[in-house]
Amino acid sequence: MSSPSRMAPVSFLLSLAVAAAVALQTPALTAEPALPDADQDGIPDVGDNCPLIRNFFQVDSNGDGAGDACQPRVDLLRKVYVDGEHARIDLLLFDPDGQPVSGRADVLDNPPFQTVTLSDSYPSPLDCNQVLLLRPLSGFHQPFGAVAFQGASLIDAGLLGDSCGQDSGALYFARGSCEALEGEFQEGFLDLFGSQPPFDVCVTGSRSQTVRVEAIAPDYLSVTLSQDMVLLRATFAAGDIADDPDFRYKTPSPDPCTPQTMTVRVRAEDGETPPVIDSLEFFYECEDGLYFDEDAIPVAAAGPDRTVDCDASGMAIVRLDGSGSSDADSTPGTHDDLVGFEWLEDLGLASQRLLGTGESVEVALSGGVHAIALRVTDAAGATATDEAVISLNCAPPSDGDGDGVPDLEDNCPSSANPGQQDADGDNVGDACDPCTDTDDDGYGNPEYADNVCPVDNCPAVTNPDQADGDRDGLGDACDESFDRWLFELSPDAASASGGDRVQFRYRLVNNTRKELRGLLAFLVAEPSGRERLLPGSLLCAGGNPRGERVAPGGLLEADCFVDVPAGAGPGRYRLTGRFVSRPVTLEDAIAIDVVP
Repeated sequence: MSSPSRMAPVSFLLSLAVAAAVALQTPALTAEPALPDADQDGIPDVGDNCPLIRNFFQVDSNGDGAGDACQPRVDLLRKVYVDGEHARIDLLLFDPDGQPVSGRADVLDNPPFQTVTLSDSYPSPLDCNQVLLLRPLSGFHQPFGAVAFQGASLIDAGLLGDSCGQDSGALYFARGSCEALEGEFQEGFLDLFGSQPPFDVCVTGSRSQTVRVEAIAPDYLSVTLSQDMVLLRATFAAGDIADDPDFRYKTPSPDPCTPQTMTVRVRAEDGETPPVIDSLEFFYECEDGLYFDEDAIPVAAAGPDRTVDCDASGMAIVRLDGSGSSDADSTPGTHDDLVGFEWLEDLGLASQRLLGTGESVEVALSGGVHAIALRVTDAAGATATDEAVISLNCAPPSDGDGDGVPDLEDNCPSSANPGQQDADGDNVGDACDPCTDTDDDGYGNPEYADNVCPVDNCPAVTNPDQADGDRDGLGDACDESFDRWLFELSPDAASASGGDRVQFRYRLVNNTRKELRGLLAFLVAEPSGRERLLPGSLLCAGGNPRGERVAPGGLLEADCFVDVPAGAGPGRYRLTGRFVSRPVTLEDAIAIDVVP
């Protein structure tokens, strides 16, 4: 791994233009004096989570009240087995506004903490199975004291006549952790009556340990305590943890060594914001030494703040370029250690949205001020963020009818129609369309009173001829009760004997506005099913078959006769009349029962 590198302070800054734009968009309700704003980010100092560092979006990833722009960051990345003697913990550790970072690093046993529940020892003799043996903050040394619970108080077990094998002198108790005391030390005991857990207690004697009071029984007959199982602790002050000799070449396990799972935990602070903590579980393989190495911190570069002119629609295509981003772990002359580029707008806000991924992207932005963040990720998973403010210089788009839709996007720019309804999909809104015609046949839907085109008699069915054979106002194309053509024979049935003549009548009706032309023929089907023409035995004017014409709206009808052959056997014969034309084929039939 390359030598640790330092990143220039990252501060998630926004220019004064953003603050000014926000101020212009916020109506002034009263003429109150402006509150102090030392970093001029538009957030008054009293409510700013980084009052000295501009951070318009107030991003606070861990929710502790301190903004990411001014709080240290610690990320434990991985344990690397270097050789038979050393193990290395890779981490990121930096402060975005350049403050010196100090803290401590712990190696903890598995499990990393111990929890015990102690019963009130009064009035029975002290049971050493009902005490918390205090673990020192260094290696596998013997405990340095025993804490019991009696009379709603934590008490030095030695005061109860049995130090449980711990003869390290008196114990002292104080509220708060040993790093941040909240009260004075009291010798021998600490009264818990009325306390609301959880809270920390510092216990000190020959050594010190922070004990956490997790729970107290309502009747004060038991208490639950926990303590970190720290095997090794080292501190670092205002410098590089990787250079701290206290955490190099130390064996955190006794002889003989047993490989086991452990946890490393780093606590970092800058003296101005709350401490931050990260931990990493790793497998200890009996290495002689454990040390830290700081991974190179990626640097995001979103480009400079800039102003872009809008086009006529009030939009602009803007190219976002992050090629200036870098990472010291990359091959010289490249940034190949950066594996991810994310472009986001309104980072950390409810309106946050991903604009695209990649070193450079083109995005469409509307008029106004846009805070664009670039977040880069390196191969180790470390991230860095930079922001650029893109201001679109354009007057508000024209909206002549005041319906909230810009004229260039309005399908009725001179008629207010905020819903932009367009029933026929012709890109002319219903509010101003001279012919709303949903079936696109040139005739308008009757429900649109402002139409100037003729009314459609079938608004849901395309029928440019508007044919209406029965003249009921409903077009033939959608009039389910209208027959355009009708062909029928009568009667429906007849009875005869061989040699008889059967009389019938045909009727052909044309209900359309066009002449109907076709071929008319009559056929007989015998009981066997064989069908044949009747040329000689059919008496109808014009022959069989023959051509016929029926005028628009006209009627053709005639009486005919058919002779049953003298030798016809008994059975049911079928006389079929069939009219065949280009638009339609019509037919009807008569059943003729031949009897002996």
